Amino acid sequence: MIKQGMMHLREVLLKQRQEIFERLRRLESDWQALGERDIELEEEAQKESPYMFPDQPPAEKE
Repeated sequence: MIKQGMMHLREVLLKQRQEIFERLRRLESDWQALGERDIELEEEAQKESPYMFPDQPPAEKE
């Protein structure tokens, strides 16, 4: 009986561990996507108005 209880607890803990790792992977992926979006928005803003960021040289037109 005790062994069954321990095996059940082990399975529950392993499942929770897997869920935590999956959430961490999604969080890292979402965080990276947000960073990429910020870079894209900044680059687009620089193309639109080179005077918006006075400490950086104007972006070259494509």
